[in-house]
Amino acid sequence: MTFKFILFRILQELLNNTLRHSNATLITLNITETQDELNVKYTDNGLGLKIVK
Repeated sequence: MTFKFILFRILQELLNNTLRHSNATLITLNITETQDELNVKYTDNGLGLKIVK
C-alpha cells in the first residue's frame, strides 16, 4: 500500500466516524506540507467520548 492510500483511508474513517457518531456540525481538515513533513490536523465540534472510570 502506498502512503497516499493509507492517508486517504485514515481520513475516510475519521470523516465516517464523525458523521456517524458525533453529531458534529463542523469539520475542519488542514493539510500542510513542508519540504520534509506532512502535517494533518483534523478537528470537529462533535460530542466526544464519555470516559468511564
